[in-house]
Amino acid sequence: PERPALYFTVLGEPTFKMLRYQQQFTFFDQSRVNTSVRFVNLSKQALEGDLDVVLAEIVSEVDKANPGLVFVDSFRTVVRTTKPGLGDFDLQGFIQRLAMHLTNWQATTFLIGEYVEEELRDNPVFTVTDGLLWLSQQVERNSIVRKLRIVKLRGQASLPGMHTIRITEDGLQVF
Repeated sequence: PERPALYFTVLGEPTFKMLRYQQQFTFFDQSRVNTSVRFVNLSKQALEGDLDVVLAEIVSEVDKANPGLVFVDSFRTVVRTTKPGLGDFDLQGFIQRLAMHLTNWQATTFLIGEYVEEELRDNPVFTVTDGLLWLSQQVERNSIVRKLRIVKLRGQASLPGMHTIRITEDGLQVF
């Protein structure tokens, strides 16, 4: 509770639906909701299409909570719901301002999004990240296999290649 997790949702599943799915995991503890983990819905701000409003709301909530973990799900949706005509320069400015705040917060932050591989090359989001984990699933023989690839991990050694993962009631297992 001293350094809670803040989980920002954007135009995705409502909090009650997310909590219902989380209850399937052995580590889920209902008593920690709103104490050790807080959910904040940014749908209204994102629908306004103004990145400054979205950033102000994120900064305000983080300043109030002093979290140890921050999640924005889906960050891609935040960027995609911006006002029409917003240029790459404006988007880059938003990302740079957010990155400055991320550095000052001293929190581990996850900007979650569903991207296609082609977006890795030209996406300004990926220039400010310290780590980039790519989760995917593919058909192998008669099975769907989930994979993890560490695309970027600034200042840390990592094991290259594709790693098979499994999501179980105990969480994520990496092989």
